[in-house]
Amino acid sequence: MIKELKYKLIAGLFTTLNSGFIYYLIESKDAEVVTNKSTLTNLISALEKILAYSFIYVLPIIFIIGIPISILIDFILKKVSLDKSIISFIIHVSIFAIGIILYWGITLGLNKINFMSEPELVFNLFIFAYTPGVFWLINYMQKKIKP
Repeated sequence: MIKELKYKLIAGLFTTLNSGFIYYLIESKDAEVVTNKSTLTNLISALEKILAYSFIYVLPIIFIIGIPISILIDFILKKVSLDKSIISFIIHVSIFAIGIILYWGITLGLNKINFMSEPELVFNLFIFAYTPGVFWLINYMQKKIKP
């Protein structure tokens, strides 16, 4: 149990940094480039924003909600005789997508979801499915490549 928790914490940390970087890229795609700053200053500014996205937005979701749900999924799937890895991946992504839709419904209202265009809805669900997918992949690889 301790080894599985260690795997999940490592996967959570790498997923936090990876997803923070991806969300930074998405949010800054329309940002203007300031040319009067040095390259090093721009890199440090980007790193600060990546770390802010990672540790302010992504880390609490992964460590407070994601890891406990992942432990629960693994506990439930111990009793299943089918291929657990595929089922685990589908459940991880589905639960996160359902959680995001519920969050949107509570914070933005159902009208926002109803009037969201299909490309925007698919894009948002893909982006939000990315985080649990990366978490699951890192966790899966750690279990398969045991030291």
